[in-house]
Amino acid sequence: VLSFRADRHRAEIVAESAGVRWVNDSKATNAHAALASLGSFDSVVWIIGGLFKGTSPAELVHAVSARLRGAVVIGTDRSAVLEAFARHAPQLPVIEVDTLDTKEVMPTAVRLAAGLAADGDVVLLAPAAASMDQFRDYADRGEQFANAVNDLLGGDADDDESSALPPKP
Repeated sequence: VLSFRADRHRAEIVAESAGVRWVNDSKATNAHAALASLGSFDSVVWIIGGLFKGTSPAELVHAVSARLRGAVVIGTDRSAVLEAFARHAPQLPVIEVDTLDTKEVMPTAVRLAAGLAADGDVVLLAPAAASMDQFRDYADRGEQFANAVNDLLGGDADDDESSALPPKP
């Protein structure tokens, strides 16, 4: 069990730098999966958004707002996410990525998340939504996240090896 590794894009540690852990959980494409991912950490800068396919992120935002340091909102259905934060976490710093250039979405989101994160935080891509509005699929979204993190951090990452988080005891 101790040697267990989750699949790529499931709680995958991309890097650690300056006390901030960068985690790719692009596979968290619905509220239930994102809630499980967010529940693994105490202080999170959350990258959320995409296509919600008629569901509302409001209950999820309400459930996790106490563990958030901030949020970066991406995707077509940003307005629903922004409304949820305004209602359930109005004090929280929330930044919208409104670029239409799909190649700039993740680098912009990662740069903005880095600006919100502090020592001890986790920057978590757990979008709670489908990816097809801006990416080929969840794997493409996760790869773009990992690449953007590595580009931002350059040689500053403490661990260049990607790994999955161990299961909670």
